[in-house]
Amino acid sequence: MNKSVSTLGYILFFMTIALPIGTLASFFSGYCFELISYRTVSAVIALLALACAVLSLVMKDELRSKISSVLYILSAPLSLLNMLFYMFKCPSVIVGACMFIYFLCCCYLCVKHGKIKPLKLTAVIISASLAIPVFLLSLIFIVFGNIGQNTVTNSAVSPNGYYTAEVIDSDQGALGGDTLVKVYENTEVNAIIFKIFKRPQTVYFGNWGEAKNMQMYWKDNSHLVINSVEFLIE
Repeated sequence: MNKSVSTLGYILFFMTIALPIGTLASFFSGYCFELISYRTVSAVIALLALACAVLSLVMKDELRSKISSVLYILSAPLSLLNMLFYMFKCPSVIVGACMFIYFLCCCYLCVKHGKIKPLKLTAVIISASLAIPVFLLSLIFIVFGNIGQNTVTNSAVSPNGYYTAEVIDSDQGALGGDTLVKVYENTEVNAIIFKIFKRPQTVYFGNWGEAKNMQMYWKDNSHLVINSVEFLIE
């Protein structure tokens, strides 16, 4: 039982830091890090945290691993950071509910298994202080996050298959909208639960509604023509 709680603690901590670290690292390196399904992964994290909490509840002995103890302490405040990333990427009630269960379980595990009292106290204070602001931000993401809707109205692959250009109709509701043309490199790395791809180039930015009559085609492997205007893709 003790070993199972320690092992699950390692897995839970890894899944806690995976999205924030992956997103930040890819951002500064010019890439994008995305989960294949935020709803599925958030549900898995919630179930994993719940399993850790249930095992800890029935476990009679204290957790012997100091490393696992520290990871459980850190998971409490980090779960709030993770919640922000998930809600920003996928603002839905389902993801919010999963993240809330996950946060509560992390707080329980922090309090029960935290052996380093100063570190545990700091983690509890930070978690308690940030909980309400994070919950409010998550609610804002749910309410306003789905107002905008991006629709790909046209796409074209370069002759060598290296690039894909997409015309995007960005409808922002009462705020209006935009028409974008983004060019993606077809070098995506797919690792079952996440994918990594080069950050797309926005080569055209125009008014909303232009997408309906926009003409776009590839002149060659490095030149994209949009409404008779040539754009060099590098």
